[in-house]
Amino acid sequence: ESRLCSQWVPKTPGVAPTPAKAALVGPDGVKTWKDCRVLDYDEGRNRYAVAFRDAASSDPSVRWVDRVDLCFSAEDPFVFARRHVDAHANRGRAESLLRYNLYIDCMPTEDIPPLSTEQVNRILGFALNSKKLRDKLMDTNALLAEVNTEYARSMNKITFDNTLKRGQSGCLAALVPIAEQFPQERRVKARYKGCMPVAEYDFAQQFSDFSFRTLLTKSEVISALTRVRVECAKALKMS
Repeated sequence: ESRLCSQWVPKTPGVAPTPAKAALVGPDGVKTWKDCRVLDYDEGRNRYAVAFRDAASSDPSVRWVDRVDLCFSAEDPFVFARRHVDAHANRGRAESLLRYNLYIDCMPTEDIPPLSTEQVNRILGFALNSKKLRDKLMDTNALLAEVNTEYARSMNKITFDNTLKRGQSGCLAALVPIAEQFPQERRVKARYKGCMPVAEYDFAQQFSDFSFRTLLTKSEVISALTRVRVECAKALKMS
């Protein structure tokens, strides 16, 4: 968007309405682009109130339209056309992704075996990796049930993707594209070493200058700041 709503439709007394073209949906569901005047806008919903003037009637018809269906006369029509095409393409991909996830969620999970005892113990070992967590005797049944549900869904997803790739789904392939067609997040390859290259600098000198200028290297200052924080916490509880 090149301008704000208030710039497209200035609500100034005496200013003529902004001319534009808007898509009017007919009784047959076909959109027709007609000349209109933009009277008002809803910035929160990104919608505009436009007035169509019917040739058979002298009274304008006011309707609310989305920004994607409104082309101002002052904007570049080529830029608007590209934005309009991209909006419909993104909507189609979003609908396909919703159907894709819906079909996977509706697949049965009763025949999929749950995680083995060894896998569950390994998960619990990684999750309860501190003494405090182990001493609390936490109830992990709900979390393990959620993990099993996600595991079964992942297995169904693998089966569903393989079926789409082999072309055994019939008309379903036209409704749900293969998962690889959806935009994926770019995965950064893990580094072999846990070090990052940085510019050369004198660490010893930087550390010496920091230690000389700061007071946080003194145990007395750290102890005083800790006591101040404790007193502030007590004051907050009293209020």
